[in-house]
Amino acid sequence: MYCNHCGRAVQPGLPFCAACGRPLAAVAPGTPRKGRVEEHISIVAALWLVVSVLTLFGGFFLIALSDLSFTRFYTPSQQQAIPFEQARNLTNYLQGLFVVIAFFFIAEAAAGFLAAWGLLQRKPWARALALILAFLGLLHFPFGTALGIYTIWVLLAGNGEHEYNRLVASASR
Repeated sequence: MYCNHCGRAVQPGLPFCAACGRPLAAVAPGTPRKGRVEEHISIVAALWLVVSVLTLFGGFFLIALSDLSFTRFYTPSQQQAIPFEQARNLTNYLQGLFVVIAFFFIAEAAAGFLAAWGLLQRKPWARALALILAFLGLLHFPFGTALGIYTIWVLLAGNGEHEYNRLVASASR
């Protein structure tokens, strides 16, 4: 049995957690109480799937945008200020930049799909991948930051590693 607040293992029958002092929820005798990781792992995986789909759409949008020739919008009045060859060079630079950024978006989405699938299948490597993505996601304010904090809280805080390893061991049986 684990404390619902700090995630530490507690002895059955105790009214309070020895580590954090918070009251333990009453559980029917013989019914094992789920730990924090087990309760939240499916939610974390589903959120990573949603974020990965949105990231993938962003990557595809940038690829579509890179196909757009910006010199189409080059008006005659602009031709006086900027020679056409310079505008074409700028367009080529932007197209390359969009493709590179799109590649990173698609790679991040693929890693998110892989992490979500691994968490749902209780793979041993999935926790590490999800934590790496969570720390990178902290930079994507506000939704990536929220998902990163939530993932770190579920998989790292308290006794998260021990709980996840226990889930992996029970899934492999």
